[in-house]
Amino acid sequence: MSALENILDHGGIEEIDLFETPAAFKKTASKVRKYLAEIGAPAGMIGKVPELNRRTLSEKVVALLDGRGIVTYDLPEDWLKSVISLRNQIVHTGVTHGFHPQEPDTLDCTIWVREIVTRIILKRIGFVGAYRSWLHYDTQLHFPDCVPMDD
Repeated sequence: MSALENILDHGGIEEIDLFETPAAFKKTASKVRKYLAEIGAPAGMIGKVPELNRRTLSEKVVALLDGRGIVTYDLPEDWLKSVISLRNQIVHTGVTHGFHPQEPDTLDCTIWVREIVTRIILKRIGFVGAYRSWLHYDTQLHFPDCVPMDD
């Protein structure tokens, strides 16, 4: 997940980071700070106003994948939600908690992110052709459409 977050930070798609430009957000932030002060909100809450302009990690990942044309149709439906949930758990507690039986385990999340990072790198270097996918149990897929080579 750290690799994916680093790609987001240095991926060249700056427009996915913020909702508004810093100049435009100054006006919004000023109004929000004024309102919070008027209702007597704690100072710590007022100090968090700049965070309102930041997009969520999920939004950034989706924008990066869409912007780069990275195929994700073959990943489980809620893969990103599960990965971010596990990431947050590890980052904020230092450990993974027990998953419910219907949720993926740490290895699944690792494989999903590894596959995404692999596809981002292959796209970035302009690769077209066969590659081995751990997501598909070491099956050889054709990049960039990510279908089995036999198809």
